Amino acid sequence: MEVGIPASSAISINADFEPKIFNDLKLGKHFSLQTVLGYSRLLGGGDNGGLQTFEYGFDFAYAISRDELPVPGVQQFTPMFELAGETGLNKDESGQNSLLGSIGFRVDFKPIEDLHPSLGLGYVFPIDNNAHAEVHWGIATSLTWEF
Repeated sequence: MEVGIPASSAISINADFEPKIFNDLKLGKHFSLQTVLGYSRLLGGGDNGGLQTFEYGFDFAYAISRDELPVPGVQQFTPMFELAGETGLNKDESGQNSLLGSIGFRVDFKPIEDLHPSLGLGYVFPIDNNAHAEVHWGIATSLTWEF
């Protein structure tokens, strides 16, 4: 479940309510597939208030361990390909699809005592015309510290 609280800015006018189903599937020693399916509804009085969409995503990854790729300080390297889309369910967006792709990697570093740092980097690109109207390209990054 995701809930977005509006910040009363030009971009964040409506609250966002998103129940979702997540699934992780590991096939063999290296390959994994993650899926997400969900419903999104914007709540509020902004122009998009009441907008409903079906959201979906698929992430394909191939984990390469330190034994197979001995890079100093790296525990695991994981190249990934992701598809993320949405389909409008009402208003002018009804039946319109938007699909983005991204290609990148995640690096899991060796633990520092109880901390497990991980760095992700990806190139985001539109796949269809509706996505291209919103995004020309982008870079996605993440830095996490698990403990």
